Formats: sequence, structure tokens, C-alpha cells
Amino acid sequence: MSNGTKFPLVASLIIIALAFFCLVIGVIAFSASLTEISAHGLKALHHFPIMFMQFILGIFGIIVFAFGLASSILALRRRHFKISLIGACLILIWSILINYHIAYFVPYYERFEGFVIAIPITMFSILGIAFLITSKSEFS
Repeated sequence: MSNGTKFPLVASLIIIALAFFCLVIGVIAFSASLTEISAHGLKALHHFPIMFMQFILGIFGIIVFAFGLASSILALRRRHFKISLIGACLILIWSILINYHIAYFVPYYERFEGFVIAIPITMFSILGIAFLITSKSEFS
């Protein structure tokens, strides 16, 4: 490691933790939609918009995990700033989609539990992006 600041290390730890959140929530959403598809067939995605949104969020969460893991490793090594930033921004986009899903598809009496998880993911992804941007000069 170089003699720079600890910002890339902190950003990398934040990004990798959020990437694992993306994986866990993505797998849960994907398996929930697969359960509905197995019970009702593919018409469940057409007739139930919440199932379609869970299906998309599940696949996107698993893809974002891969990008988040790669970007956290690159941030830890202080290489390829743009790729690291893209991975962190994908996590932010995914968390905004999760917030949208909770706001519009989850019944109002169940929204609090969803927002307790989704809003900190959004806030920490913004923090990780801020740490990455702050340490831009340390990347090669």
C-alpha cells in the first residue's frame, strides 16, 4: 500500500459491505419471484407488477454484487478510479431502485421495515462515493 490517506481503504470496506447487502437482498428478491413464478407460471410477472419488480431487482442485485466486489478490490489497490466509481454508482442506483420499489409497491403498513434497510444502503453508498472522489489523486 502507498503512503496515501486511508480514504480508499474505507471506501473499499464500505463498497464491499454494500455489495454483500446487494447480493443478499438480490437473492431474497429473486427467490421470492421464482416462488411466485413456480406457483402461477410466467403470467405472474405480467399480472403482478411487484413480482416483476422483485425479479428485476434480484437479477440486478446479483450483477451489482459482482461489480461492487470488483470495484472494492480496485479501490483497495488504488487502481482504475473510473471502474471503482462505476461500481459504487451502480450500488447507489440499485439502492434508489429498492427505495422506489418500497415506496410504490409495498403496502404502507410494511414500508417502515423496508426503509430501515434501504435508506442506510443509499446513505452509505453516497459516503463510499464521496470517499472515492476524495481520494482520486491516489489512484494510478
